[in-house]
Amino acid sequence: MSISFYKKIILILILSIIVANNCFSKKILNLKVDYIKIDNAYQNWGLLKINEIVSYDSLNSDGIPQNLVIATQFKLFTIKFGMNSLRSGQYRYRLIGLNNTWSKIGQRNEVSYFGLPAGKYNFVVQLYENRCVIEELKVQFEIMKPDNSRYSSIIVSILIYTLILVVLYILKTNRLRKNQKILEQTVKERTTEIILQKDEISLQKSIAEERHKEITDSINYAKRIQLALLTSHEYWDSISPENFVIWQPKDVVSGDFHWAYQLTIGNKNLMTSQEIAIWCAADCTGHGVPGAFMSMLG
Repeated sequence: MSISFYKKIILILILSIIVANNCFSKKILNLKVDYIKIDNAYQNWGLLKINEIVSYDSLNSDGIPQNLVIATQFKLFTIKFGMNSLRSGQYRYRLIGLNNTWSKIGQRNEVSYFGLPAGKYNFVVQLYENRCVIEELKVQFEIMKPDNSRYSSIIVSILIYTLILVVLYILKTNRLRKNQKILEQTVKERTTEIILQKDEISLQKSIAEERHKEITDSINYAKRIQLALLTSHEYWDSISPENFVIWQPKDVVSGDFHWAYQLTIGNKNLMTSQEIAIWCAADCTGHGVPGAFMSMLG
């Protein structure tokens, strides 16, 4: 080998030593996590731990939970990192458990992950300066699987309540149907009774009308008999033209009566006869048909 080749090898080794010495001689800048947010909200880790939403070993001086375990579902996981000093740096990061690929080196110091599945994760961020890794930070956290037993109990409770409501509805419906049948039967019985009563009333009405007709016919016939027995106007006129009769029965037939009769006393041949007229106007006790026939007897 030529001397120039060895010179090149020595030059490369010297440059490598210089670069390595430059990287490892840098002062540690204390890379830290500024905050962790779930669903883009600052978290009260103590309250979340009391409510058994999360668990962790402890909180560091910056209030960041160590070995964080999230026991509830969420959509967005955000972590922000940086240095204790006000200086800005170059970073790269990756989330072991989701994607082991490093991000591009840049000044971005906040990253969000949407819809992380259940599992264990290790977030790693590295601080770069002059293309050298100055410091590395790791954040471990775990996302628990959803507690299906809770949802199952809720579903079972809903099913039980629904079943109870359905049973109550069926019982109430059956009771209403039973009451409706009883009511319909009662209405049917009452309707039958009313129809029977109506038929009875109609029958009684027909009987009463028939009897009324018979009685009316009888009274009218009695009136004809009474008029036939009473003295006629022609007979009154034959006795004396100067007469009048006011006879107004209260009912169809009257209990009062009037009567006249003319008789001859003596012998017409011997010219010793005398015409005598007898008039009678009587008020008989009683009214209606009984009084009328009492008049007839009179």
